[in-house]
Amino acid sequence: MFSSALKKEIRTIVITSVIVYCILMLFACGISGDYTLRHSNGIILSAVGIALASRVYIERKVYFCQISLLFLLANSIFLIKLVLGNFIGLSSVKNYANFSIALLNLALLLPMLFEKHVIRSVLRFIFLAVILLPVFFILGYYSVTSTVFAPDTLLAIAQTNIQEAIEYAKDNFSCKTIFLIILANASVFFVSKLQ
Repeated sequence: MFSSALKKEIRTIVITSVIVYCILMLFACGISGDYTLRHSNGIILSAVGIALASRVYIERKVYFCQISLLFLLANSIFLIKLVLGNFIGLSSVKNYANFSIALLNLALLLPMLFEKHVIRSVLRFIFLAVILLPVFFILGYYSVTSTVFAPDTLLAIAQTNIQEAIEYAKDNFSCKTIFLIILANASVFFVSKLQ
């Protein structure tokens, strides 16, 4: 009924999906400390999405390298809560992981619709910069204040005038913060240049 090439392709996708599912579940359970299989339907979809997206790339190793690095970068905000000893629920880790995988796959795959390499690189850089900007903002805020970014913080920032913001930046920006900003920009540039 099915050709041998199609059977091999389906088998590869299924095996890749199972491996990615196991890795994502280990990540989510390791971050939250909750080793139950609840809420895993989204993880299954993310694993299948990664397996299917990898089939689009000619160099699958490049795709897996890109998605892995970007996934770890996008989910690095959980490290802040772990360092501070805050509780992280399994469902919130899985939801954020699924959301970040969906956005990262879009950022990596949509530029492939264009044939010119320059356009693909620029679009991928723009997509990744926009997607990862909140992560860099949260990590930068933590490096300056050593606290978690909260809704109250956003309200306080929104009510701040420009002069107060300039004074705050002069008082609180350190070499560590500048290094993190440069590292964040360099990582997005490097990942966008891989393909």
